[in-house]
Amino acid sequence: MKSERSLLLAIFAGLVLLIAMPWAFYRVHDGLRPKLVEVRIVTATDADPVYRDGPRQVGPGEAPAIAVALRVARPFGRARWLAPTDSLQLDGAPVDHEVADRWPERDRRVRVFWFTVECSNVGGSVTPERAARLLRYRTFLASEMGHALRAASLPEAHNDDILGPQPERIPVDAGTLRLYARVEVFDPEREARTLQAASSAGADHILEPGFPAIHRSARLADGLHPEVGELFNLSGWEVEDGQPAWDEVAAAAFGLRFTEAVERRLAVSSRAFAAVAATGTPDFAPGGPGLEVPVTLAGGTPVHYRCDEANGWNPDLADIESKITANTHALVIINPNNPTGAVYSEDIVKGLVDIARRHDLVLMADEIYEKILYPDADGTLPIHHHVATYAADDVLCLTFSGLSKAYRVCGYRAGWVMISGPKHLATDFLEGLTLLANMRMCANVPAQHAIQTALGGYQSITELTRPGGRFYEQIKLASRLLNEIPGVSCVEPRGALYCFPRLDPDVYPIEDDEAFVIDLLRAKKILVTHGTGFNWFEPDHFRLVTLPDTEMLTEAIGRIADYLESLRNR
Repeated sequence: MKSERSLLLAIFAGLVLLIAMPWAFYRVHDGLRPKLVEVRIVTATDADPVYRDGPRQVGPGEAPAIAVALRVARPFGRARWLAPTDSLQLDGAPVDHEVADRWPERDRRVRVFWFTVECSNVGGSVTPERAARLLRYRTFLASEMGHALRAASLPEAHNDDILGPQPERIPVDAGTLRLYARVEVFDPEREARTLQAASSAGADHILEPGFPAIHRSARLADGLHPEVGELFNLSGWEVEDGQPAWDEVAAAAFGLRFTEAVERRLAVSSRAFAAVAATGTPDFAPGGPGLEVPVTLAGGTPVHYRCDEANGWNPDLADIESKITANTHALVIINPNNPTGAVYSEDIVKGLVDIARRHDLVLMADEIYEKILYPDADGTLPIHHHVATYAADDVLCLTFSGLSKAYRVCGYRAGWVMISGPKHLATDFLEGLTLLANMRMCANVPAQHAIQTALGGYQSITELTRPGGRFYEQIKLASRLLNEIPGVSCVEPRGALYCFPRLDPDVYPIEDDEAFVIDLLRAKKILVTHGTGFNWFEPDHFRLVTLPDTEMLTEAIGRIADYLESLRNR
């Protein structure tokens, strides 16, 4: 009996040993594998082929090579650097290293994520907090990934306002790119699982002099200064207060002082306007950058048509017709209109479509305010006429809308464009539009799930825009109070969220409406927008947003009235 028990125990022990041996072997084998200890970003150029860590200055058009050097610890030996180059310097000294462009194990690989950290807002600066925030979300945006230690090219700059490679117009290779890399070791058979990972210097080191970066000078036009990179904040340049050269650079680029350039929003798009200063072609109009900049950068010329204030701010069809040339490609229609609050009549919309049809133009209809309509004095509700309805099947029409206005969720960034008409004649254009949406637009996917519910559900905007509703009462009050000011007239808005009053030039001989709104802001702490900022032709209008409640609007328009009274008494 005892012998049988011993035999069973021996068999059980053998089975346990048989089962445990592969696991033990795997654990021992895994313990003998190389360990990823540290990651450094290194760069080289044709003029200086030695790969070094830290920042590197390169000239215009010079293409630096970048790679990661890995510090790898092996069992029973000291850690050693691994890099895809014969010459490697770290911390200013040559380093004995193993030359390789892959992970040193046959059954393991690395994937390298490349990122850039830059600052793109005028007046802003790179800080550890900003860098940490960018890097936290860049993991999901990184488009540069490979299995080699050497990058195929510089990682893409994720600037807020990047417009894509346009070598003839924009010095996309200028400025500063701060580099960041994450290296992950994985099993090719189970690629999704990360076995080891390490990153280069992170956001907490962003301000240190040795942080890896590529500094490249802009191609400057004659008479401009190197400070242009700082002035217009090319990718990564920090803007600091008290730079005496700013006014000089702004004067050379735009004929303005720096503060004037910022106030006119000429420096809103850092890459675009740095390009203007760098190439010496300051041909942008001083209006808002919404349409002006993309059209101009694409080699076009924006042409503005008149809207007739005496006719409820409807577009002047004859004026539009007179401005069309062989080089005209599209007609932009904003209905309901910002800034005038006009809702275009059916005849006007048909006329606009007819012009596009006869001149073979693409229609671009901004209809984001289509649900914000206010009843007239007799209770009649304006009808919004969709441009696409009249464009039918023979005029290509792009209709733009979104959730930001009627559904009051500006921060959701949920918008769309609907294409109608002869799409078969615009396949290349639509392919480019789709590519742009997929690669550049960074749509807010969670918010997109709200679109169907918003459009098909309860329309709360209706209550807001009818008598007694907040939007209705605010816009009617604002229009009435403005018309009560001597020398001020305001066509009552029928849609949107704005009033666009006129200042009688005989009462208020204003020559610079931009200076007028800045003076009003300084004197009364009320911010409005000058009419020429919307490409109105004379300095005699301003736009007032009617979103504040009635009490605040009464106070604000009262302050405007006081300021205008002071102008009349001068």
